[in-house]
Amino acid sequence: MLTKNNALPGQKAKVLSESGVGKIHDKVLETLEKIGCDFQDESALEIFRSNKGASVEGSRVRFTPQLVEWAIEQAPGKFTLRARNPENDLPLGVGQIYYTSAFGATFICDREQKTYRKALLDDAADYFLLADKLENVHYVLTAIIPQDMPVELAEMYIAALQFSNSEKHADIGTPNSDYVDEIWEMGQLVAEASGTEGPL
Repeated sequence: MLTKNNALPGQKAKVLSESGVGKIHDKVLETLEKIGCDFQDESALEIFRSNKGASVEGSRVRFTPQLVEWAIEQAPGKFTLRARNPENDLPLGVGQIYYTSAFGATFICDREQKTYRKALLDDAADYFLLADKLENVHYVLTAIIPQDMPVELAEMYIAALQFSNSEKHADIGTPNSDYVDEIWEMGQLVAEASGTEGPL
């Protein structure tokens, strides 16, 4: 079974100069202030409406540089991605490198039929079982998006498969916030059953 000790030691790669990083940061602040982001969730929009550093027009939210800088300061420098099996927990911010799978395949190569076909829920289940055993996959993404079910329900089924078919951290992608509460509740139930502290 993979443990956090199998992670590779981190290596610092300096791709940009300090001034280059600063230019990107300044342009991001400018983009968030002038263009902003769209949010579909009404509860999120309500939070932004109550904050003086954000302006809301319909679903578009624009942020002052001061609010963005404040939010960055609130982010912790270290935290842990929890897994169903605590031996697979992944501490971040400690100089380790972790790997995961690809994301979002809607078609797969069927090696038995020797053809390409639409991805199915059974394919996703098989992938999570395989990824759980691969030493170089440290956490599991939504690698396969099944095409044999309504798209609005796929994310919940995928989350359930991630929790039940792998003991590694489940990195769940959702196209919208419709089922975030249900997915969160699933994660909490799995964490409680596994004796894990905090959400997976």
